[in-house]
Amino acid sequence: MNTEYSRLHGGPCHLSQKADFLITTKFRACYFTPASFFHPINTVLTSAASLLCSSIYNAATEEKANQERAALEKKAGGTDDDIYVLKEQLEDLSAAKEERRRMNQKSMSDLEAQALSMRATAYAISLIQ
Repeated sequence: MNTEYSRLHGGPCHLSQKADFLITTKFRACYFTPASFFHPINTVLTSAASLLCSSIYNAATEEKANQERAALEKKAGGTDDDIYVLKEQLEDLSAAKEERRRMNQKSMSDLEAQALSMRATAYAISLIQ
């Protein structure tokens, strides 16, 4: 690499010149830019922030659902119709809780996939250098 650069430009190859030389001569089709290098990192950080926010929101809504469930269970001493309605509401709350848990699992698997992609990108860039 240094020899090829020196032959073309008549001097030693510094790191920034080496990167420019690689980008312009050998990897023109890759459209490698600093923004494309940091894109996977930004994606993972954005996903992590989103997952954190959704976890906080889910914890708050789960606490609210638990309070509602406790209130409904306390109220359950009414007529048979009231008990039936309250049981349906409890089932709805349980279904909503399960849905939130599934969404959190999906978010975690998406985040893991993006982290794997970022590691693969970093490895590919290290091979280029």
